[in-house]
Amino acid sequence: MWPSRTRTKKAQTTVEDDGEDGDEFLPNESSPFLRGLSNARYAICGPKAACKCTSATFVVLIIDVVAFILVYFFTVPAHASATAAASMGALLGPSQCQLAGGGGLWPADLRFRFNVSRLFSSTFLHASIFHLLVSLCTLMRYGLSFEHRRSLGELVLLVMSAGILGGLVSATTCPNVVLVCGSAPAFALIGDEIVNVLYMGGCTLFDGTGSRSKRRLPYRLMVVGAFAAANITVLLIVSGAVSFWACLACATLGGLATMSEYPSRKSTRAQLDHGEGTGDEWAWWKRSGYLVGVVSVCVLFAVAILGFEGATSISDHPAPVCV
Repeated sequence: MWPSRTRTKKAQTTVEDDGEDGDEFLPNESSPFLRGLSNARYAICGPKAACKCTSATFVVLIIDVVAFILVYFFTVPAHASATAAASMGALLGPSQCQLAGGGGLWPADLRFRFNVSRLFSSTFLHASIFHLLVSLCTLMRYGLSFEHRRSLGELVLLVMSAGILGGLVSATTCPNVVLVCGSAPAFALIGDEIVNVLYMGGCTLFDGTGSRSKRRLPYRLMVVGAFAAANITVLLIVSGAVSFWACLACATLGGLATMSEYPSRKSTRAQLDHGEGTGDEWAWWKRSGYLVGVVSVCVLFAVAILGFEGATSISDHPAPVCV
């Protein structure tokens, strides 16, 4: 059973009450979804977050938009017009040759010419305007929350790690397509949210009892499920090829990122008792789960690299060129 909220010391009770909705920015009166959409102004200068002029989430959003505009309208090789090149692409999105010229990941270049820079550039590219919009909405909803709970640097690390992991897995499973990994950070944040909700809920997630923060956890699962379905649907409709293994790998990475957080930062209860747990079924995880998360992340990347190196379906062909 989830540990009791009773505390003997007033100071400890106050800390726990403050941490009741520490993962959100708006008061309890608004819904979790509206709180997520309103995170922007609170991320800049909110009552719980330090007032800052910059945010890593906003920087990623701006880079995504600028990269899409540059690739769609300005990245056109010689002897081709922007209109003609775009007409060969996805629905309201750049063509394969535009993506290849604008930083998209061509598996053969990574495999035979070790063009590692494409792993980073493809992280900020999207296949269509719809792909871009869904990814931006997901980043806005969960990126700001992750950055508030963790830190700016950890969000940047998660975004880049998800792009690299998604690129490796996508190149292994879709070897003959110019790949974009703009959805990789979104799926990583979705995985982070799922594990974060399950962590807070424990084994009594759907019993309808407990604090208000605990009772709304099933609703948060439905919201994150809707975001995941939207990302998958837009990839199926507007993209030439979709690697479901890459989506799963990035979601797993996000979940492991939550598990790898040190317990004294993750849990108010763990902070009160120096990370020793509270006697419930999550006590061991509060003590040692972060170590399991770190090791699992290393294993996940090792499997992705070995899988890519062992892929025999990647042939040495030049990337598409607009002619």
